[in-house]
Order: sequence, then structure tokens, then C-alpha cells
Amino acid sequence: LLRIRGLLRAAADDPALRAVWYRVNQESEERLVPVIARLAGDGGMDPLEVRLVAAAATDAIRIALETWAATEAAAEGPDSP
Repeated sequence: LLRIRGLLRAAADDPALRAVWYRVNQESEERLVPVIARLAGDGGMDPLEVRLVAAAATDAIRIALETWAATEAAAEGPDSP
């Protein structure tokens, strides 16, 4: 996590690194869609709901990491992502 903190801090001033960060998050969201659809089962969720859940989950992780990276909080424990 400490390496991620450094990368996220650098991404704030580096458009190319920031683009990679966003691309990785987008790819994670896309990979999560079929997992959520499978877990929802037949007729459990329509495709839009599946995408929204995947987006919410991925963005929650992204935001937690970005928020943590902006602090000096430990990589483990109550203030960690």
C-alpha cells in the first residue's frame, strides 16, 4: 500500500500516470460486471443495475485509496483503506 500511496500522490501532478490509474479502475469495473451478474443469478438484476453496482464498488475502492493516500495514515489499522 505504501507504493500505491506514492503513485497516487505522483498521479496528482502527472496526467499520464493519472490516466493509467483511471484505466486500471475502468478495467477493474469491467471485470467485475460478469462476476456480479453471475452472483445475481438469472433475472436477479438488469444489465444497468449490474454495471451500477460494479461502478459503485470500484469507485468506492478508488476513492478510499485516494483519500488514504492524501494522508499520513498507516497502511494497516482503523485509518487504512
